[in-house]
Amino acid sequence: MLDIEVAGAIAPAAQIVVYFAPNTDQGFLDAITTAIHDTVNKPSVISISWGGPEASWTPQSMTAYDQAFQDAATMGVTVCAASGDNGSSDGASGDNVDFPASSPYVLSCGGTSLHATANAITSEMVVERRRSGWRGRRRYQQFLCDTALSGRT
Repeated sequence: MLDIEVAGAIAPAAQIVVYFAPNTDQGFLDAITTAIHDTVNKPSVISISWGGPEASWTPQSMTAYDQAFQDAATMGVTVCAASGDNGSSDGASGDNVDFPASSPYVLSCGGTSLHATANAITSEMVVERRRSGWRGRRRYQQFLCDTALSGRT
């Protein structure tokens, strides 16, 4: 709920609608599709402050979510999602990217600066006014970044 409170404090005139769902892949997907197709509130932005390492998702779930996010993009609804926690591991072993933030139809938001001592994270701070990236980009994401940085179209 903290995200909602911060958004309300920053944009007090914004109309904020909260959708609740069971903590399951299907429940989460249902909440997202309900928000995308909400003809009463007509959201222009959907903020998702949750996700997990791509490896923890089934390909079927990721495909279903990607379809919902593509629907949102087609309808002009921007979907933002948290990029993850705990550096590139996101709490799992190895380097990971967070889903749904890694969806090609989602704007990934966030970033942290990690400080370590003896191979252990000692602190994590929010990144401010910095450019950052992550290891483990999908090939198309790397291509898009390379294209954008080189000025190609």
